[in-house]
Amino acid sequence: MDATEFRSRKTLRLIDFDYGAYGMYFVTFCTAEHMTLLGDIRHDGDEIALTEYGEITKRHIEKIDARYKNIHIDKYCIMPNHVHMIIEITEIKKVANTSVNTSANASVNASANTSANTSANTSVNASVNASANASANMSANTSADIPTVIRTLKTMITRECGGSIWQRSYYDHIIRNESEYEKIWEYIDTNPIKWANDELYKVITI
Repeated sequence: MDATEFRSRKTLRLIDFDYGAYGMYFVTFCTAEHMTLLGDIRHDGDEIALTEYGEITKRHIEKIDARYKNIHIDKYCIMPNHVHMIIEITEIKKVANTSVNTSANASVNASANTSANTSANTSVNASVNASANASANMSANTSADIPTVIRTLKTMITRECGGSIWQRSYYDHIIRNESEYEKIWEYIDTNPIKWANDELYKVITI
């Protein structure tokens, strides 16, 4: 992959494209100044010895599936100065809160018909509806798009590292068909053994 793609990464983002749409995305983000902060390639690529920063990065990547209901990390590879990921956005499941609201309203209405205290019933009705709406909103907020996933991932890693180790932006590519997916999957899988020939190859330590 040509390093010039990463230098012009901001212009590659499609302005009108919905990065929350269902599909698969190839994402790469790099360390600041391409410093080799994340690990070391050993034994001709058979082993990636992660640094403390690399282990922190790995831990937070592996939490992504549990954090978002519509995001799946299909494959990833932590290289010495960058990270490759295939991110899948699955079908977003809408929160079915109709039955909750119906049940809550039925219960409150029944209470209102049998109670002489109108203000008390109004209070109960407002409380139940507020609780149901809060629950629905909490579930809806667990969905994400690609920018949110990457921004949050970098933020979580930065907090644990005690400072940012990343370039500000990232490279992304929309995977449009199975052939592209297979090529990108293989590219990520073989990246460690081709490290010395990688366009992003640099050995710059702190």
